[in-house]
Amino acid sequence: MYGAIVDLPPGASASQVVLAADMLGLEGLKDVVEMVLTRDYCRFFPKPIDGVQKTVLECLSLTHALGLQNLHVLCKRWVADHFVKTWCERNFSLLSPELHLSCLTAVTETMTVHNAVTMLCGTEQLIGSLPEVKWAQQVRSLATELQEESLHVIVQHLPTVIRTQAFLDLCRREESTREPASLKKLCSAVREGVTVDNCCDLFAAVHCLCGDDMGEEGGRKQEEPFRQQICTLRSRLWTFLLQTFYAVRHTQGWETLSSQHRERILAEAIDKGDNRR
Repeated sequence: MYGAIVDLPPGASASQVVLAADMLGLEGLKDVVEMVLTRDYCRFFPKPIDGVQKTVLECLSLTHALGLQNLHVLCKRWVADHFVKTWCERNFSLLSPELHLSCLTAVTETMTVHNAVTMLCGTEQLIGSLPEVKWAQQVRSLATELQEESLHVIVQHLPTVIRTQAFLDLCRREESTREPASLKKLCSAVREGVTVDNCCDLFAAVHCLCGDDMGEEGGRKQEEPFRQQICTLRSRLWTFLLQTFYAVRHTQGWETLSSQHRERILAEAIDKGDNRR
């Protein structure tokens, strides 16, 4: 114990060593335990290969129980960075509700405008990889909650998000599929999240994705599903603008619309705010 060791003796229990170190005030011994756990359980945090996910999750739980905060934070950060491959492990489902919430928070705290689409795609991949068994139910619930948060961030910052590389990559993938699942969820989130204050920005962003004359929207039945979803969403947003024009024209977003769109909305608006309908 006082021999300046840099390893634990064979058969030594990490939890018992930490307990003894706490009783004797030997912080250096706790550092040795952290080093050993980092080496033997976490393998110095490589990419998630060769089953390292399982042992890092074990270390996450162990460090939480032992109060090894520094290593616990590193484990949690690694799990957050690789949530697609770690959350689908059965060991993850065995963590306490407190650790589940902590892991979810760790991922959401790293979410930005630039990686929200990547996280959306990651949650789709994760949910699709979970087996239909009881232990996966809680993980599916967490993944769904994370997906909803990523959609919220995307909707909140859509004009910026559509210019990110992650979104462009998503568009390329979804354009080649008959069932653009991620895009459908995104469009649904936009429809549910539209308000008087953000409708102008949302419309401008979606119109940019469509990039053609709105007058041609009558004959879209033969178009690919991806484009059909986008243009249908644009029509919904346009209808919302017409229905709420009187309130919308007093928002900051109104000035960001093109003059052509403002004039057309003024001409077609359902409620012009002057008792004319």
